[in-house]
Amino acid sequence: MIGRDRVEDLLGTRVAGLAYRDDGKVCGVELAGARGQTRRRRVTANMVIGADGLYSSMAEWVGATPYRAGAHCAPTIYGYFEGLSLDAYHWYYVGGLAAGAAPTNDGLATVFVGGPVGSVPELHADRQAGLMRIASAVSASFGDTLRGARRVGALRAFPGVQGFYRKPFGPGWALVGDAGYFRDPNTAHGISDALRDSELLAEALLAAEAPLEVALERYQRTRDAASERLFDASDELAGGAWDEPRVEQLLRLASEGMRDGLRVVESFARRQREAAAALSGAAP
Repeated sequence: MIGRDRVEDLLGTRVAGLAYRDDGKVCGVELAGARGQTRRRRVTANMVIGADGLYSSMAEWVGATPYRAGAHCAPTIYGYFEGLSLDAYHWYYVGGLAAGAAPTNDGLATVFVGGPVGSVPELHADRQAGLMRIASAVSASFGDTLRGARRVGALRAFPGVQGFYRKPFGPGWALVGDAGYFRDPNTAHGISDALRDSELLAEALLAAEAPLEVALERYQRTRDAASERLFDASDELAGGAWDEPRVEQLLRLASEGMRDGLRVVESFARRQREAAAALSGAAP
């Protein structure tokens, strides 16, 4: 919870609902303690931001239903492995199935496998067997490499959810991250999207040259334009109904979509340099 001159950390507290003015505008939240406790606390705010993920309570409370939805979703098994010695991303798309590995912190790599609904029956059973089956199906060498690596921690399962765009703002509220926009994770970069859109929303809320609603409409337009091509590519890849020529086209589309998002991110630094130059009286 952020105040004008402080940040208060309310551990063990959950948001139980929203507070509203008589005219229907959101004006804060109702906080509750641990489950079973009945005492509530109201905190008022000029703007309540829902960054509460794919299954957003905030979106449900304000009625932010999707205005655009994907047609496909891909159940996925993923986890962390050490001993893969990767220096780049490795992605595989074969026969409607997908798999990949990406280096991350502490010598580990994130490994995932997935496919269209019905193609990953091990999702809630023997996930290790499912991961190895799909990894070997898309690339025998990738499967062999995984057999020589050590898994760190449990494998996790994502059942798959169709992508969507929700209207990300209304009177007294805004959505960011997966709460407002979600696409199938087979092309990764979801955290990049969330960080980009957080900056866009912050800029909109701080914009002095435009009414708030105008600035928030710009936030929505920019978010949608920056993500549309990657959304489309991810959705069709999740469906699995592609052949090798088509998957090459989709990966090129995904790459172009990533560049759309990157251009927005690069604009942040440019505007910050211009603002700093204006304050100092120097040329940007």
